[in-house]
Amino acid sequence: MEIMPTFFHFKECSSTMEEAKKYILSLKGTNTVGQKSCFVFVSDHQTSGRGRFDTRKWSSPPNMSLLVTILLPPDLIGIKPALFPLYAGYILAKVLEDYAVMPKIKWPNDLLCNGKKISGILCEQLLVDEINFISCGIGLNLVQTEFAGADFLTDKNRPKFKPTSLFMETGKRVSSQEILNHILKLLLTPASINWLEDLTAYLYGINCNVEFATGLCDEARKANIIEGKYVGISSSGGILIEENSLGCKNPTVTEYSSGELVKIL
Repeated sequence: MEIMPTFFHFKECSSTMEEAKKYILSLKGTNTVGQKSCFVFVSDHQTSGRGRFDTRKWSSPPNMSLLVTILLPPDLIGIKPALFPLYAGYILAKVLEDYAVMPKIKWPNDLLCNGKKISGILCEQLLVDEINFISCGIGLNLVQTEFAGADFLTDKNRPKFKPTSLFMETGKRVSSQEILNHILKLLLTPASINWLEDLTAYLYGINCNVEFATGLCDEARKANIIEGKYVGISSSGGILIEENSLGCKNPTVTEYSSGELVKIL
């Protein structure tokens, strides 16, 4: 099954995710979308790039990064909606490997290279005419050689991972179109039944003791930090933490569907 996406290109926009959302919702009731629909929104520059929290913004000078949102029904490639952020990270990690980069996926939605952040992924579900779409936004640093004030990610509550780019990691200048073509080639192919097992090799902090912030925290709420061993990913995409319990012979493994891996201990 060949999937032929429809492309939209912007010199500048507030956010490719916002453009994708506006467009797909404008098609409600028109009977023009179906289970094989796929749309790709790419911009040279974003003025209000989004992160997982209101306090986080994705900042990038014009023509320095891949800034794209891919909109499609997850059933089209055999992925559950809850697993899509991890699957997108898995696909992006495989793409970066072809450029001699050894990426790691920091649950739930960041990619690291040598402990530095090179990419962020943000997904949301949108229902249009009884078709469940996933809007998958990807920001990937490509040709930056420095980051002013290292202000790649703004958040007062959590430690920052320093930023990096594909050029800084490899010395290679790769165009956003080349990377996008590579991502779409892999992403728009039905998923392997073993991909969740293969994902383990890419997970940052797996089998290590970690600090984990539970829940979705913003400036008004302090994060609840726990310590435990990161033992895996559930079949629904949640992170599995074996919590430390002094004198306990059978530690409890808890699944968290939201939160953030803060650091490896």
